[in-house]
Amino acid sequence: MKKKFTKLISLVLIVVVLLGIAMPIASASGDAIDQFVTRLYRNILFRESDSAGFQYWTSVLRNRTQTGANVAHGFFFSQEFINRRFSNEVFVDTLYMTLMNRTPDAAGKSHWVGRLNQGWPREDIFAGFVNSVEFDGICNAAGITRGTYTSAGRRGPYICNTPVQNNSSKRA
Repeated sequence: MKKKFTKLISLVLIVVVLLGIAMPIASASGDAIDQFVTRLYRNILFRESDSAGFQYWTSVLRNRTQTGANVAHGFFFSQEFINRRFSNEVFVDTLYMTLMNRTPDAAGKSHWVGRLNQGWPREDIFAGFVNSVEFDGICNAAGITRGTYTSAGRRGPYICNTPVQNNSSKRA
């Protein structure tokens, strides 16, 4: 049953990207920061934002008290996302779709899923995506600071390397 669900979620993610249903990086209507946050809600949490959450996330990005890396971390490691217990394949698909605005190439997906299957923490894999040139381009298009993310691995807490305090993981 879990394999069927995982395959279904993966298929839905691929169809969403291929049909252009996923939130684009920019469009003619709406603010780029609003679109960035909407994209996180839709691609990571598979829902529309609530008013308070949307206002919070757009505000911290506009005020530059949080970075794109901080905010993305807040969504990917929110209790709401964690409670869904997505497979490693779906987790990697979601990283690609959200932080690189594309479906994964076979070799890349195999690499990252393989690392997760070997026991690498998801935070380590997240770091590889959020520190990418592709995510930098998404943040630049939104007019926000990307920030960086360094995983402490299995030895300790994970930190976002930005000039601001990372207190965002409770908000999504």
